[in-house]
This record gives sequence, structure tokens and C-alpha cells, in this order.
Amino acid sequence: MKEIKKQFKNPFIFGIDACLGGYHQIGSIILTKGPFSPGEAMNKSLPELGDYHLKAVVNYLDPLLPKQSLNETRLDTVMNLAKITTRIIVKSLK
Repeated sequence: MKEIKKQFKNPFIFGIDACLGGYHQIGSIILTKGPFSPGEAMNKSLPELGDYHLKAVVNYLDPLLPKQSLNETRLDTVMNLAKITTRIIVKSLK
């Protein structure tokens, strides 16, 4: 982020991340205005990022065992949501 802000004056940052969420949200792609907090589900304190962001919900967040939720995430779910997200971005740029 420091390098981007050095090179560009007032850059527009669009963040994209996979996340854990509610059971009913698995497979959803959510567009939100404002930054996202990477590593939040794992209780990591990382800087917020983005003016807007897309989040793909790849698995359920078990609040008692967040690492287990992450470890049990199916790669197929991640890959399918990545493909859909890519299509959304490509279509929006046309």
C-alpha cells in the first residue's frame, strides 16, 4: 500500500478477498463500499484495504474454531468463486 500511495496520488483501490461467513452465505459474492479487513476471521490484525471490495464467502465461520473452518474449506468452492469473480470483473470492464 505504501508503494502504491507513493506512485499514485489518491489511488482508487478495489480489494478482492475470500472470506468465511454465515452458513447461508457460502457461495455468495458480496460487493461492499469501503475497506475490508484481511485476516479478520483468524483474529489477525492487518491493515484495512480498499475503497470498495468484493468478498467471496468460501465456507462457514465457526466462531469457536475459525482455523478448522478455514482448513475444511473445499478448494473446489474457492476455485469456482474465483472463476465467477473473474467473469464479473472482466464483464464490468467491457
